[in-house]
Amino acid sequence: EREFDDRDMNMAELVAGRLAADLDREVLLKSETQSRGILRQLEGASRMQLEQLPKIAPLVEGWQIAGWTSQGSAVGGALHDWWMHDDGRLFVAAAQGLDGGIEGALCAASLRATVRGLAQGPIMPNAVLEQASQALWSASAGDQFASLFCAAIEPNEGRCDFAAAGQMGAILIGRLGNERLIAPSLSLGVEPSAKYLPREFKIEPSQLMIVVNDGVHEARDGEGRPWTMSGVADAVQGHLDASAETIAELIRDRLEAYTFDRKAADRTVLVVKRELANARSPL
Repeated sequence: EREFDDRDMNMAELVAGRLAADLDREVLLKSETQSRGILRQLEGASRMQLEQLPKIAPLVEGWQIAGWTSQGSAVGGALHDWWMHDDGRLFVAAAQGLDGGIEGALCAASLRATVRGLAQGPIMPNAVLEQASQALWSASAGDQFASLFCAAIEPNEGRCDFAAAGQMGAILIGRLGNERLIAPSLSLGVEPSAKYLPREFKIEPSQLMIVVNDGVHEARDGEGRPWTMSGVADAVQGHLDASAETIAELIRDRLEAYTFDRKAADRTVLVVKRELANARSPL
């Protein structure tokens, strides 16, 4: 047993403070190392998600296709896609996992793989949606939902068979007027036996189809006013002779100028344009 004077107590407090500072520093260094590791993983996932988006449009005579997708964070749930079927049909798709971030990215990756796999056979877009919905419902705990637009275009005739689920937006734009193609409907993954109606229309020469997710057509300005599909159509009126790629970028520019986002949203735009018969002929 011994007594501690003030000098001893001061020394003990000094040592304790030094030990506490060292421990805090170790915790901070460990936390920073873990954060850097997570950041590197997110950057890698972001690059992988970006690389999965189509970069080169299929060469289909008389048709142009373009699109872009931007995520609200490093990764997200928006996507667009296109591919040629063995039977000569041009398939296009745009989708949105209803959760953003990592959960949305996982949902989008799963949905893309499912849709691509299903659409390899002689199948119609509404059947693709129904089977994709069942797959999403079966593979989740009942908390993963998605919006999806899928269309199969017969290039020679211009016939477009399509189906949509959730909050996607699609509009047909031409010189004689515009036509909204879909309305909000049941999202994928809500019911295992959900049915989606097959729809059909014809894309005439010089007409274009624009498909967007809800991050685009529900974007709001500084006063809270939504952009809507009418805003999408207004953005391209007067530019119908432009290429599909130019129109897609024009929508992006107008959208960025219009929106005032407190929280960035996942957004995707898909443009399909049918050219005039002599559009590529020399003058």
